[in-house]
Amino acid sequence: MCEHYPGTLAALTAGDLDLEHAGVITRQGDTLPDDAKPGFEQALLGEAPDKTPGELLYAARKQREKCNPETIEVRRERQVKCRGVYVEPADDGMAFLGAYVTAEEAYAAYDRLTQSARGLQTGTETRTAGQLRADVFIELLLNAGMEAGPAAGIRPEVALTVPVFTLMGLDEEPATLDGYGPIPAGAARKLCEGATSFYRILTHPETGAILSYGKTVYRPPADLARAVRHRDTTCTAPGCHVPAKDCDLDHTIDFHANGGHGRTDFGNLGPRCGSDHRLKSLAGWKVTQTRPGEFTTTTPGNQTYTTKPGDTGAGPPSFTDRVLDALPDNFRRRLKRKKPPPPEPPDEEKEPPF
Repeated sequence: MCEHYPGTLAALTAGDLDLEHAGVITRQGDTLPDDAKPGFEQALLGEAPDKTPGELLYAARKQREKCNPETIEVRRERQVKCRGVYVEPADDGMAFLGAYVTAEEAYAAYDRLTQSARGLQTGTETRTAGQLRADVFIELLLNAGMEAGPAAGIRPEVALTVPVFTLMGLDEEPATLDGYGPIPAGAARKLCEGATSFYRILTHPETGAILSYGKTVYRPPADLARAVRHRDTTCTAPGCHVPAKDCDLDHTIDFHANGGHGRTDFGNLGPRCGSDHRLKSLAGWKVTQTRPGEFTTTTPGNQTYTTKPGDTGAGPPSFTDRVLDALPDNFRRRLKRKKPPPPEPPDEEKEPPF
């Protein structure tokens, strides 16, 4: 840190950054050549204190793409050769099973598991969403096909933002996979070629802001709901990374307030997960939307936190964290203190287990 990240070290020493934020900057910067690290660091230091670690990680990954002299296509081609599946033993007769694959494949697979889990959540179902995902995952692997199973007929859905010139093949600017970040232009075009349908959203040609429009009904129509979720991508509460598609669409100013001034409008809607939606209605909490997608939350203690479009986290928690979160508190605390780093991609030359 002394040699390559002096600004981060100074901010850490002054108390402007904590160890978690500093770790995000150094870990992401370590993937860059030495001569690219100063510019990368300076671009992040100004915004780091106002972001959660998850938001900073998302911003750092985007900034890393801008500073990296090697294109994302070249790096992806190299990493695709390392793809593989790994198994890691755990305690109490359990194990971790994971895969190192392309981002779009991973997010599409996770979406399919999520949709399948929702389809099984009937009134008599006692399994949690995480348990259902795990059960469907194993069922898909051990009973391939599942023509009559819970995942039959489900098409995974991923949200992808592609610059129009990239889509036309006139530019190689990376696309953005919601919840993940930049993916290569070629991979984005391949996804679009195989897509059965598109949702077109018009944006400002310079700022990228989605053009505003409003409705006078309480429930937002599908096109407006889609535009809001595309803009915000996650719950708009500070530090919450629940995907927007899993959130309620909340009226920032209540629809019935002040004689109906809480319009069903692009500038008065935002995704809120169930917990944060309920929290907003409690006494002492206040949420304002100063412009479309920019939310300021004021706590009962008069602390303010601002989130903006693009200040999303890095997507769902890791595979390991999801398993740990399903464990009793005393086991989870013990395991998180000694949780090992993710295993290296498997060596295909070695005999199983990897």
